[in-house]
Amino acid sequence: MITLEDCVDMSGLTDEEILSVEEAEHLPPMEACARGHQLAESPKGCRLMMKYLLDSIERAEGSNDLKHAEELHRDYEQFAASHHYI
Repeated sequence: MITLEDCVDMSGLTDEEILSVEEAEHLPPMEACARGHQLAESPKGCRLMMKYLLDSIERAEGSNDLKHAEELHRDYEQFAASHHYI
């Protein structure tokens, strides 16, 4: 049986990237892993993933969770640097 951890590992995404997809598209974690992986495979999908991450950053900043916002900023920068469609 495949676990959530297996799915996260296979997706090539960080936990925060998957959580951003989960929150934006109202998906359970396993489906968010698959959807995030799918998004990362196209230019349009990468742009949408970047929007989801920015939305997560805004939520963290809005709730004054600056530590989490900093982590999300790093994920945003890492995603942009590691995906050739951006």
